[in-house]
Amino acid sequence: MQSVLRDQLIPLARRMGPEPEQAPLRAALCASTVLGLALTRYMLRFPASVAFTHEEIVNWVGPTIQRYLTAPTP
Repeated sequence: MQSVLRDQLIPLARRMGPEPEQAPLRAALCASTVLGLALTRYMLRFPASVAFTHEEIVNWVGPTIQRYLTAPTP
């Protein structure tokens, strides 16, 4: 997971973000969201997480990931 963060997410955040020096923070926020969903859906099998369709995941989680990558610093 650390190599995915280092080799894929941080470079993506550096390219997309308004402040490249924030790339590690923005990548970590994205990873925490995706890993949290994976944990509740596939390991803990929370019924609501398991019931999500692909489209629902994209519609709910996608805007959050995009905001983490591209929004101005709060």
